[in-house]
Amino acid sequence: MALQKQAEDRSMAAKRERLRLFLDRLAQDEMLAADGPATADRAKPAAAPAGAGLPADAALLLTGLLRERGIAEGADQLMEHVLGGGSVETFLQRAAADRR
Repeated sequence: MALQKQAEDRSMAAKRERLRLFLDRLAQDEMLAADGPATADRAKPAAAPAGAGLPADAALLLTGLLRERGIAEGADQLMEHVLGGGSVETFLQRAAADRR
């Protein structure tokens, strides 16, 4: 039982580190910067959810925002793209090209 607990702890630590790296990369993404490019493709700010102040599932929220833009891929695919060295802009451009 102790070995299972250690494995779960390591798994959670790895997930937290991966999420931290993803968020760091998003923070550096020019498209998401407050003074970034003002293009028609730039994401609209999301309205505050009805349960503001309560914990939110960021992956579910991000996937929902992508779906609103007509993008079939979700937060997992965006995370893989960004962690692989891509940008949010190239992810959105590729998704738009895939829709055509």
